[in-house]
Amino acid sequence: MRVDKMWKMAGNLDRIQELKDAGFGYNGIAGIFTDEGIPLTSEVVKSLHENAPLLQDKGLDKKVVKKLIKQKNSNPNLIEPVVIA
Repeated sequence: MRVDKMWKMAGNLDRIQELKDAGFGYNGIAGIFTDEGIPLTSEVVKSLHENAPLLQDKGLDKKVVKKLIKQKNSNPNLIEPVVIA
């Protein structure tokens, strides 16, 4: 992801938090974003609000992802790769 897109995403997550702190509900926040040309549903807003903090504390190691992609590519019928540490 490009840096400018990361900044926009971080800013939008901040706006969601600010609106929640001000007492707005998920439907209202979704409406505000949609009115501003960012079509979000209340379900997406709720998911972002509840789960974004989990993505801030720890990054998923790129080596793990590369290993899983290689495993998936070697077995196209594999639905969920098994993590082998």
